Amino acid sequence: MSQTKVKKQTPEQAALIPVYREKWRARSLSTGPINRSQAEETIPVAYAIIGKKVPEVKEQNTEIRRVLIQGIGYDRICQELEATELDNWRE
Repeated sequence: MSQTKVKKQTPEQAALIPVYREKWRARSLSTGPINRSQAEETIPVAYAIIGKKVPEVKEQNTEIRRVLIQGIGYDRICQELEATELDNWRE
């Protein structure tokens, strides 16, 4: 999947930013049970991208899960949308 640099957002894309922001914010702050099969699929990909070995993660450690999901979530959404970050928003 190749990434295309976005020079200007369409009105439709701009309207979807708050929707995606809230969706991924809620996911990143979640401390509920993880989708284990999804985590097993996405965590190795995220670590491969940054050239690191996948650490052993114990299911009980919700803080590590939250941080991993938060990091994977944003990158994953950019990948799925074939998007490039235009701005960096922090709550």
